[in-house]
This record gives sequence, C-alpha cells and structure tokens, in this order.
Amino acid sequence: AEAEALRKENLKLQGLERTVGEQRAQLFTAQVEKENLLAAVKHADVLKSTLEQVQVENTSLRENVKQMQQLQQELKSVQTEKVQLEAGQQSLEELRQIMAGLDEEKRRLEQDAQEADMLRVRVQALEKVNAKLAEDSRDVEDVRFKYQELLAAKAELECMRQEDSVRLRAAVQDCEDIKL
Repeated sequence: AEAEALRKENLKLQGLERTVGEQRAQLFTAQVEKENLLAAVKHADVLKSTLEQVQVENTSLRENVKQMQQLQQELKSVQTEKVQLEAGQQSLEELRQIMAGLDEEKRRLEQDAQEADMLRVRVQALEKVNAKLAEDSRDVEDVRFKYQELLAAKAELECMRQEDSVRLRAAVQDCEDIKL
C-alpha cells in the first residue's frame, strides 16, 4: 500500500514537474513578447517624433503656399498696372523703363509661382506621410494595450508558478516523510 501511495505521489510529482516546465516555457514566451512590444513602443516613439517634425514642416510649407498665393495676386496686380501704364500718357522712355521693371517682376513672380507649385506637391506628399504616421500612432496604442494584457498574463503565470512550487515542495516533503 505504501509503495502504491509512493507511486501515485511520484506520478503527481512528475505531473507537477511537467506543469512547471510548461509554465516556464509560457513565461519565456511572454518575456520575448514583452521585449518585442518594448521594441515596438520605441519604434512608435520614433514615429511620433517624426510625425511632429513633419507637422512642423507641413505648417511651414502651408505658410509658404499662402505667400506664393499672395505673390500670384501681386503678379495679377502688376499685370493690370502694366496694361494701365501702356494706355497712359507717360513718355515713351518712362514707359519702357517701367515695362522693363514689370517684366523682371513678372519673371520673378512666375518663378515664385513655379516654386509654389512645387511646394504644393511637397505639401501633398507630407500630408500623405502625416496620414501614415497617424495610422502608425493608432497601431502604437494597440501595441500598448497588448503589452498591458501580456503583463497581466505574466503576473497570473507567476502566481500559478508560485502555487505549483508550494505544492511541489509539499509533495517532496510528503515523500520524505513517507520514506522516514
């Protein structure tokens, strides 16, 4: 009867050892997932910083676009003024000088308008980057939530490991008591 009891106790101990082994494997997996989540959070922080930089640059570009629009309005105004001067009673020499200045201003404003077009394209590209970074920011929040879930699971596994450890010690003590 004692041998049968010892054999049953031994089987229980083997079952407990397997359970402890499985829990250790689960704990190791949770730790690896924790490290992966920490890396993802760091990456998300970098993305957040990049998003902030892009937003600052985007604001600057929008201001540049507004300036370019003002310059286009000035170009229209200059062109209107040029037409009025051509119809005016001023001397031919004054008119030539004014037209030369206006032509130079027109070229400058046309060049500014071209730069404004390039800035618009760049703003559109930055807005796409902003959208992607906002999406990545939402992904970071999902990662943080999963990380909290993993921490809770880890704590639960640690509690189970401690309970199993107490049961294992008790079983070992029972075996030693039976041997005596």
